[in-house]
Amino acid sequence: MNLIEKKQSNDIQIAIAIYCIVILLLLIATLPIQEYLYYQILRWVVCLFSVFMAVIASSVKKKGPMWTMGIIAIIFNPIIPIRLDKETWVIVDFASAVIYLINIFIFSFKKWWMIVIFSILGIPIIFGILLLIHYYFG
Repeated sequence: MNLIEKKQSNDIQIAIAIYCIVILLLLIATLPIQEYLYYQILRWVVCLFSVFMAVIASSVKKKGPMWTMGIIAIIFNPIIPIRLDKETWVIVDFASAVIYLINIFIFSFKKWWMIVIFSILGIPIIFGILLLIHYYFG
């Protein structure tokens, strides 16, 4: 592995780690949290990271992730916020977390069937975990 390949591998690992942090923040937002400050910070983090990932997706010619990250950035825009009720935000937060999760695999795997298998298995598992958290803490 030459120096350039090692740097690219490092960059991918850092991006995946940030993806995972954002996914965790979005999933926490689906829980009943009373602190408005959390949602304000979430808007900034998700919007900025989505813009960053849309630019990266554009540079590597991945149009699907570019558009989805751009749309998520618009939805979570903290400067001109979109006002939705709490129930709608729970759906938006969960859907955004799933989109982020799928994008991890679009950037990580070269084969399309790995993305399909992960999507089929991963989404119900995440939903089940959220239901368990809601059951025990909600």
